[in-house]
Amino acid sequence: MEGTYNGKTYEIQLKKGIYEDIGIRRDKLIGRMKVIDSNGNIVYNSFNEINDATIKFNGVGFQKDLKAYMMYFIGNSEFACGEEGIVYLRIKPETPNKMSILMLQDADITWGECPTTYQPTIPYKKSISLIRQ
Repeated sequence: MEGTYNGKTYEIQLKKGIYEDIGIRRDKLIGRMKVIDSNGNIVYNSFNEINDATIKFNGVGFQKDLKAYMMYFIGNSEFACGEEGIVYLRIKPETPNKMSILMLQDADITWGECPTTYQPTIPYKKSISLIRQ
């Protein structure tokens, strides 16, 4: 899936993984993402990460109303700028080749100074539309 927002290109690849806890196994999505700014600079890239256990974009499950799948994401600055939270993936039945993502930050506590020029990898509370490639 690929889309643009505010001059940045977002490319996301999802694959099925297995989550196991206390002997219970269930499916979850594992996401890899590349973000490129308007100058062609790679802002974020997890495509080359081969170990699924170290990916910081992992499935949590569906919302109760089943309208969005939730994934936990930790970006480039998890401590100083508190860049972590839930990304909601939504595909509407009438447009199966389109997906929207929306990130809600949940990091209440941060350590250190966040630069004034800092921008999160996925903007908070902004819907980004992606198209299946």
